Amino acid sequence: GKHVVSGGKDSAVRIWNVASGKQELELQGRTGCVVPVAFSLDGKHVVSGGKDSAVRIWNVASGKQELELQGRTGCVVPVAFSLDGKHVVS
Repeated sequence: GKHVVSGGKDSAVRIWNVASGKQELELQGRTGCVVPVAFSLDGKHVVSGGKDSAVRIWNVASGKQELELQGRTGCVVPVAFSLDGKHVVS
């Protein structure tokens, strides 16, 4: 793909342009370390997990969080979209 997504200790989820190496988008709203992140297969959404026990889904075009899933305890690792993009596993 043209982009890569990363998380880290500063609570931010970042989307980078692979060709230029430059950050294109920073997604805010998490607390604590963001460990797992993944793109949907169509590249329109990012899912993130981390130490705050939530799974969050972001819209890449708008940069806005669309959904926060609660109910887990402890660090959420790993996260992924299903092949059809309709489900998230954690």
